Amino acid sequence: MEQNNNIQDAAIDIGNEWLSVLFPMIGTSISTFRTAADAVLLSKIGAILHSTPNIKQWLRIAPYFQREHPQYRNTITNLIYSINAIHEEESLDVYSNLLHAWQLQLIGREMFFRLAWCLPHIYSKDLQQLNSFYMVKRFISGNAEQMLYNYGLLEGNSYFAFSEGSSLEAWLSESGLELLRCGLHLDRYDEFHNFDPGQLINHQIRR
Repeated sequence: MEQNNNIQDAAIDIGNEWLSVLFPMIGTSISTFRTAADAVLLSKIGAILHSTPNIKQWLRIAPYFQREHPQYRNTITNLIYSINAIHEEESLDVYSNLLHAWQLQLIGREMFFRLAWCLPHIYSKDLQQLNSFYMVKRFISGNAEQMLYNYGLLEGNSYFAFSEGSSLEAWLSESGLELLRCGLHLDRYDEFHNFDPGQLINHQIRR
């Protein structure tokens, strides 16, 4: 109970600070989250802090979260909007992993926000399709895989055959690999290595 209260206090503290960036006319006069939308944002921030409790301290000392940093407002605005747009609890877990990966310097700020931007647009279950593209080339089949390609998590080559029509052979992009190992499987990060797409030869037979 005490830990939950501490996390809620931390979420309110961080939420108030971040909202003061978006709404400077209110500033530090915000003491609680008053609207339903505020409460939802509070719960999402709380879920992220609960998943990675030491994030709060890192947020206080990381350069991009210092008010004097020239990118501070842009960073906080992007954080709030990306957290608020996530609609699945499982996606919040992936977001927490990405934030932790940024904290550990496994990914940089730009990659973090690129991947965080993808999360609200792709169902967490569909993200699991990234597993099947690790270290192989496969022909895309189904809406989930097409969505991964549309958002830059896969890259590939198009093929056309008169008997079968067009098809797309794909593999993990740089962003897709980072989402796989930093978002979906951060606890197994070392198992997912960089690779050269030109050396991938394990093709799925086209149907």
